[in-house]
Amino acid sequence: MAGRPQTTVSFREDTQSTFSLGVAKFAVQVVTERGVANQPKEVRTEREFIQYFGKITHPTAEEAVRALRKGAILIVNPLHKFTTGSTTGTKASVEITVGAETLTVTANEVGEGYNGIIVKTSSPRSRKADVVDLTISKGSEFSETVYDIPVSFTASVVIAINKKLLNVSLSISDTLTLANTLTGTLASGAKDASTLLPADIIAALNAAFEDFDFGDIFHIVNLFYADVEVDAAFVALAEANKLSAHLPLPLNVSAVDAIAQREGTGSFMHQPINSMFAEYWMGQIEVRSIQDPTQIMDLHPMAEVMAAITKKDAIGQWLSASTAEFGRLDGDVLNARKFTNSELDQLYDAGINFVSRVSGLGVKLNGNNSLWRDKSQLASKRNIGDLTIYNLRWTERLGNKYISKPSDIPTFREIYREALETINDLIARRAITEDYVWVGDQEATTLDDLVLNDKVKVQLGEYKIEFYVTPIGSLEQIGIETVNTQGASAASAVLL
Repeated sequence: MAGRPQTTVSFREDTQSTFSLGVAKFAVQVVTERGVANQPKEVRTEREFIQYFGKITHPTAEEAVRALRKGAILIVNPLHKFTTGSTTGTKASVEITVGAETLTVTANEVGEGYNGIIVKTSSPRSRKADVVDLTISKGSEFSETVYDIPVSFTASVVIAINKKLLNVSLSISDTLTLANTLTGTLASGAKDASTLLPADIIAALNAAFEDFDFGDIFHIVNLFYADVEVDAAFVALAEANKLSAHLPLPLNVSAVDAIAQREGTGSFMHQPINSMFAEYWMGQIEVRSIQDPTQIMDLHPMAEVMAAITKKDAIGQWLSASTAEFGRLDGDVLNARKFTNSELDQLYDAGINFVSRVSGLGVKLNGNNSLWRDKSQLASKRNIGDLTIYNLRWTERLGNKYISKPSDIPTFREIYREALETINDLIARRAITEDYVWVGDQEATTLDDLVLNDKVKVQLGEYKIEFYVTPIGSLEQIGIETVNTQGASAASAVLL
């Protein structure tokens, strides 16, 4: 088994990873009008995005909503300018006079996206006595109502209401008596408009996701900053949390400069990333702006990458997103950047995936390259990296299930029997061959028969399994030799 890709998993009490197989969720960072920094929010629809984060005013928001429209599920972290670890700007607010006291309503985060939020009390829908309804709204973007608030507005009532509100928080100078005709509009919110730097992106990434419970989230995508330091931070996070990282190369960069950035040569002097858990995507597409359909804009193809992954993950995370059934771009893509055949060959050889037109298939994703440096190894294939993540996760989940059960032979056999269900599924769905080896002393009859494990350690509650697999790679080249004969044209296909 020398040289075969291996996954070695020790079941210990600190293994925490669980996830739902076949669910494509993407952790992303987006420049938004609203949203609290470092508090990622799961969104499944464009409507939810606008409700939580405001209008689509930035290219990253365009990409995020395009991905949502194509079925992706996003865990969005709102991006902000950072100064010594905190966001900079002003929170919108309004003070409403109530008798001799003041009700202050303040946005939960800095930024102009909170300006114009209307605060209003009204007669209760329930028609109960001594209560009012409170509505916080902004046009068609969102509206949230808290019903039956006591007119005797105390500090404890404020605390309870703030737990229910999404965009604002209330405060009072002292206990006051609410009327059902109060109204006010938040204003003066502002956000630091200076350019977001790599340090800001990395600070936000670490603050939001370093201790985040990724659960069933399988992917993390860099939507904003095509920068080596930022990419390295994304990859480090992916490797630490067993995630699949998807990274963009800059728009308008030449193929030569893209390769230099990947390799760390020329003006890009850095240590190149070496990871089977990450990939680079290059390309540029023209689409109509979601915010203003009369405008045509250039975008990275990352929304299309997420759309393709969403389709293929429903069948198996270990599949390539570049197949014809997954990777063809929808008709809403008006145009895509053109590359010469020579440029495409250079990008492919450098391990960069790209979006380009393919004869008979239209514009599609191309490539199955990971950022593993040694191209002679299976780890350089992107679908193999995702298979490895998949195997690490399901075996850890299996291990978590058996923590605290008796450390004995019957438990070892029970683990093996349950593992066989997933292994057989992987074989049936063409992820691995039948040439696998599960080494977990499941054939032992007594603790004295253990081969992999140590009897004393097993008695102390430590059990180890080694799982060896032969993955099925993704077909990359087909050479077709055509021979003309007297009667017909005969073609023979040869795998290169």
